[in-house]
Amino acid sequence: MKRLFRFGVISTLAVPAMALAFVSGPANAATTPPPATCSTGVSAPTNTYPGTTVAANNFESGTLDGFTVNTGTTGTATIDNTQAHSGTCAAHLHVTTDPGSLANLVTTLPANSNDVYADAWFNITTAGVAGNDVPYFRFFFDTTRFVDIYRYNSNGQMWLRVTSSAGFTYTNLVPGSIALNAWRHVGMHVIANGAASTVEVWLDGTSIFSSNQIDTTATTVTAVQLGAEHLTQMGDEYIDDFVIKTGGTAPGGQNPGADAITAAATTAGIGTATGTVVCGLTAGGCYQNYTGGVIHWTATTGAFATKGAIDAAWAALGWETGALGYPTSNEIGGLKNGGVYQNFQHGVIHWSPATGAHATKGAIDAAWAAQNWENGGLGYPTSNEIALKNGAYQTFEGGVIHWSPATGAHITQGAIDAAWAGLNWENGFLGYPTSNEIGNLKNGGVYQNFQGGVIYWSAGSGAHANAGAIRTAYASQGWENGRLGYPTTNEYASGAGVAQDYQGGRITWSAGTGTAITYK
Repeated sequence: MKRLFRFGVISTLAVPAMALAFVSGPANAATTPPPATCSTGVSAPTNTYPGTTVAANNFESGTLDGFTVNTGTTGTATIDNTQAHSGTCAAHLHVTTDPGSLANLVTTLPANSNDVYADAWFNITTAGVAGNDVPYFRFFFDTTRFVDIYRYNSNGQMWLRVTSSAGFTYTNLVPGSIALNAWRHVGMHVIANGAASTVEVWLDGTSIFSSNQIDTTATTVTAVQLGAEHLTQMGDEYIDDFVIKTGGTAPGGQNPGADAITAAATTAGIGTATGTVVCGLTAGGCYQNYTGGVIHWTATTGAFATKGAIDAAWAALGWETGALGYPTSNEIGGLKNGGVYQNFQHGVIHWSPATGAHATKGAIDAAWAAQNWENGGLGYPTSNEIALKNGAYQTFEGGVIHWSPATGAHITQGAIDAAWAGLNWENGFLGYPTSNEIGNLKNGGVYQNFQGGVIYWSAGSGAHANAGAIRTAYASQGWENGRLGYPTTNEYASGAGVAQDYQGGRITWSAGTGTAITYK
């Protein structure tokens, strides 16, 4: 599964076709004096995204360094200590509906920048005029805003807007409303390349949009703007921990991992590249799409390809941000029945034609490994881990592995598993298994321990549970080696108590009389 999402054009959103050029008031080099409570002396913010930092400001210095400040009439751009994501101060853009009201912050980029990443925390406290928006980031090519993301005032949704060769196109990034008065972490990466531009958007650390086939009018990025360039839109937004970088995925080997990804592609057998190397993933990771799959890289794991059913299974688990982390090998074949597997930081995905692709990890994977993986009695996994109230389980061709913190991971299979299922698995009186099957009993029998008792099986008696006072009495007779032999029923109601039948007799129990044994 490719990491890039198809860019959808939305034609139903009623947004005015507004002018695209900068509209600004006087450029102010400074604002009102900073509040005395700002945490002066705190270092500027940083992040792990690759590239060269152009501007970074946590506003604790009480200045708007890194920006050209544009305000008009009632619009203000100030340092404020009533809201802060970190420290005690943040930037505050305030705009009203009064004529000429305007406030924005603009970072001018180095000449010929075409690869730009912007990252900041935003808290929109007052929505603007219906039909307009409160912006997060706006990217400019000369004086033309060619791509931006914003909170739409009419419904609170987050939208991506692109100025393409055919005009405006819109994509809804977050269908639900972005709540006011809440800090949200927004990141945006743009590579200006005309009709094949790259746009990526993250919200609170999660990728919500990515495409390298965005049709824009831009070939370079000249500026990034916070706030609107249009007058009288109204709105209040607070901004903190702002970082902007350039050159993170520029050609020529500047992108960390690019050379490793290229080298990996020559041996991975996944075809030709269909896009640029894209970075900014968790742990400083990068990826690149190919016709036959994807290559992911981090400095810790190296570069490895995922493809086909294993890639789809990994994607369903959240890619690198999910439970498995990054791949640490390519696919490895030569397994039983034509199967393959691939290693990840925190687990493995196995695939076979009969079972499909499923992940194993942690204690369940270790328990399976102890049975010789797919070559043992369990065969291949037929599901991923499935959570239970106090544990988890995973199904395999030849049985099931259950795990809980109190018992660890153990296998149930065959007649014993069926008998346990008949007693409502871990929710019944037996609870979770505390051992695997244990064999070498009389007449080829086996047993398995559970939190609340034992299940015995033999060919002559079938599988039955044994627990409590009746089990204590059974033990006193030498278990299956004694005169009673194996149990032939589970406990059942009998008179004022319960009873259990055996090959050689019966044990009964009641609160009033305790246990009694009768022999055939």
